[in-house]
Amino acid sequence: MTFAHSLSKFTQHLLATLLILSSLLNVAFIVRFRSMDQRIRQLRSEQRLLEGVLLPSISGSDAHGKHMTVKYETPSAEGKQVPTLIYVYKNDCSWCQRNVVSFGKLVTALKRDHRILCLSLSKDTASVAMNDVTARICPTVLFPDPDIVISYKLGSTPQTLLIAHDGRLKRNWIGAYTGSTKDEIESLTGLALPSLQPNSANMELN
Repeated sequence: MTFAHSLSKFTQHLLATLLILSSLLNVAFIVRFRSMDQRIRQLRSEQRLLEGVLLPSISGSDAHGKHMTVKYETPSAEGKQVPTLIYVYKNDCSWCQRNVVSFGKLVTALKRDHRILCLSLSKDTASVAMNDVTARICPTVLFPDPDIVISYKLGSTPQTLLIAHDGRLKRNWIGAYTGSTKDEIESLTGLALPSLQPNSANMELN
């Protein structure tokens, strides 16, 4: 066997070994990637309220600094057990501002048989200056207690919660009313929601 032949055989074995190692590394990478993807999905699920979860009565301070508690089982002024629609926002959230007209139309359609609340996550209560449109569609502004922020997993804005009179979460829409969120709301309510307002729209919450 010549040296050149031996070298060729060695090279072939080396290439075969490298190919096997490369394949194994690819398999390991795919397994790790899928594991990480599952973990990310799990974390997202843990960070988001799931439909059907039982929520405590919501408590915090109103726009005047007075502490208040809203109990979902409390009947409406007409003596009916009604679900509660909560709009979660921040003063400096541009998507919240652009979404307010669509939310207003939603409230107009549901206010007769729903309790409506707007929940502000802004920390500075003195900075809240609700304009006429928002004041009409959100009769109550809450600054939630710390334990409510934790139990409701609040943080993302805008967010819309639909809660049954027994305190169970029926719907949890995160983000502005576009895409699948808009489709689901329209399907549930029978409404045709308007397009989002531009950033320059005079619908600001701050």
